[in-house]
Amino acid sequence: MIEILHPGLLAIIVDKGRYGFSHIGVPLSSCLDDFAYEALKYLIDTHENPPVIEIIGSGFSLKFHSEISCAITGARVEASLDNEICHAWKTFQAKKGSVLRIKSVKEGFRYYIGFSG
Repeated sequence: MIEILHPGLLAIIVDKGRYGFSHIGVPLSSCLDDFAYEALKYLIDTHENPPVIEIIGSGFSLKFHSEISCAITGARVEASLDNEICHAWKTFQAKKGSVLRIKSVKEGFRYYIGFSG
């Protein structure tokens, strides 16, 4: 389980979307960067279409309430896990009580955070 401490400018939950329901007013609601989403699925080792957090802006932070593997893709960000540098586009292990912070967005606009399990 995770707890969002600060949503940055905007943080939403997305996946591959809801196809075939626009005629009854249900929007697609999918991620906007398919490449980043698919890379995230690879990094967290899933073939499903899991929900992930799509974020805009710096200042995003979350706290982990259980041990979990996760990854960040999309925009190039400066991130830390418990005040240690955390690299995007790589899987990392978060411990119970760890805090992930996005200090700044260096290049790009949107970034994604996904979790295993």
